[in-house]
Amino acid sequence: MKKKLITASVVLSLSASMLSIPVFSAPSSNPAHIMPVASIEPAPIPLVNPFNEVKQNLPKSISSSDLSKMEALFNQARKLQDELDSVDRQYNDLLGKYEEIPSFQEVKKDFPSSLSKDELKKLEELYNQISKLRKEGKSSLTDPLWEQYYKILDPYASTEPGPILDYGSKEPVHIIPVNSFDEERQNLPKSISSPDLSKMEALFKKARKLQDEIDSLDIQYNDLLGKYEEIPSFQEEKKGFPSSLSKDELKKLEELYNQISKLRREGKTSQTDPLWEQYNKILYKDEIIYKG
Repeated sequence: MKKKLITASVVLSLSASMLSIPVFSAPSSNPAHIMPVASIEPAPIPLVNPFNEVKQNLPKSISSSDLSKMEALFNQARKLQDELDSVDRQYNDLLGKYEEIPSFQEVKKDFPSSLSKDELKKLEELYNQISKLRKEGKSSLTDPLWEQYYKILDPYASTEPGPILDYGSKEPVHIIPVNSFDEERQNLPKSISSPDLSKMEALFKKARKLQDEIDSLDIQYNDLLGKYEEIPSFQEEKKGFPSSLSKDELKKLEELYNQISKLRREGKTSQTDPLWEQYNKILYKDEIIYKG
């Protein structure tokens, strides 16, 4: 398994914030992010400054001035993420009105046969409530119902091998503004009304703008952090390399690694991706890369 370089990462889940700051272990062409991930529910308002918790896991060598800058970037990212969460909910509320979902009679065909009549009755009630809310443009209010729904089904998952139809999972569909909305529209239900489609397009574009702003803060944060993170020497790193590497390959890897280390110390971690790509291309040359 390829080792990866992961810097400070703060992820806001559906109901809580979680800090993940693994130590440096080796290369990755994918930078870590300080941005919280979009959620269908807003993160709870913390009673204390959340950066205080983050700070406990940061290198102690970070200067006061850089720490202040990182805190400001962190708080800006959280504020933008709250706004992105709101856009996400509005988008999915509109989308849920038009997405076709199977009837409960169709869904229950894949249920475990050992479910009791009372359990089936409760599942049907919950499913119908969820369906109604979705049609009303209130998909963002369905999570508590899905939780009750799966609380009934989950105990059977480990006892019966038969499939349980995982329709309408409580995991939300997020706006991931990678493509243009024109491309995205090709995958949306054709029944969406013109007014709602216009609203979705505006929300989609707003989400993209917010995400770009968060990514920019993310880059600045990790550039500052990279200056202080300790990384192993190349001599230490190469102990885990395959023995099949040639002297020329080892020399090139060392050059690249030293360039990367230098850029990180200079606060330019965001410029290391092309170097990591070259590094991994040499180190993992024998691995087959499947492209989906």
